Amino acid sequence: MTGLTKLVIDSYRHKYEYQKCIDRLTLEIEVIEEEMMGLTHSGIELTEEQAKSPLPMPTTTSPSHSNGRLLDLIEKKTEKEVQIDALTLSLQQADVVKKLSVEDQRLLQDLYHSCRSAEDVAGDHGYSKRGMYKHINVVIEKVL
Repeated sequence: MTGLTKLVIDSYRHKYEYQKCIDRLTLEIEVIEEEMMGLTHSGIELTEEQAKSPLPMPTTTSPSHSNGRLLDLIEKKTEKEVQIDALTLSLQQADVVKKLSVEDQRLLQDLYHSCRSAEDVAGDHGYSKRGMYKHINVVIEKVL
């Protein structure tokens, strides 16, 4: 088994986990962007007396809006975007499986995404366990 074949199989095996991570990271990026825009900052709450006053209220500089905080948020966002890019690349590698025949795709689906043992899957598809893995490696190397 070549390293690329192993990478494709591993990516296929974990593709649903990768997609869930991408979705989670995307939501985290949205929260960070809201923080960056100041949408999550609630502001200063005024008492009734202060709200009735025509005079302007003194303001303070919020530590959450400092340049250091903004740079921190930018760095966090960039890290999460890099993670999303890496996971997206893994999902693209898993798409190699779409080039296989329908029977081979079904075999991989049964093997890696069902709760069945490899022996049962191999028997259902007419292979020994070792023969099934050998067949998988050969067909994936052919499409690479």
